[in-house]
Amino acid sequence: MNPYFWNGLQHALAGLGCAWGFFVLTKLAAGRPSADLPEPDGKPAGSHVWFWGGLVMGSSALFFVPAHIGRPGTWVDWLWQFTHYPVPDWDILWLGMPWHRWFLTHSALVPFVVIGLTFEHRLWRAAGYGLAIGIASHLAWDAITQGSRTPIVFLPDGLALRGEAARLWLLINAAIAFGIAVITARQHPMRPA
Repeated sequence: MNPYFWNGLQHALAGLGCAWGFFVLTKLAAGRPSADLPEPDGKPAGSHVWFWGGLVMGSSALFFVPAHIGRPGTWVDWLWQFTHYPVPDWDILWLGMPWHRWFLTHSALVPFVVIGLTFEHRLWRAAGYGLAIGIASHLAWDAITQGSRTPIVFLPDGLALRGEAARLWLLINAAIAFGIAVITARQHPMRPA
């Protein structure tokens, strides 16, 4: 079992809790067969599948898959890790471990941009909402479980928030990401009302 498994499972459960809150607040019926209106060919649109995919990638990713495939350090292995790391933790893959919990990836910026780019198309909109809710849950769970010395990094070995300031950063950004998704989903549902 990989070392991220238990932490990933906790993030996944937090994501499910936030998804439940999202569906309650937006009055959407998660998983109900009639939740997706049919496309012109009569097949369901499947927007909830896109939502759940976005939620998984934002909250925990595929934490249960092996962290590496093939030889570590190869391009194939590096690309594979994007399925294993949730989107907020992609800072590790792009910039390295000293940048983990970079203020841009651990903020509401990514959900804000993704929702802004996706709400015009129903399937992408659903994925954007799922990603926003997943990132919100990831940030909230990080805030709940972080140690007092865990930083929000602005510059490695230089500028960082620690302790209660870092926790407050995560909680405020989690609330903003969640709020953006709920407010937008009320005006632009995953499916037409």
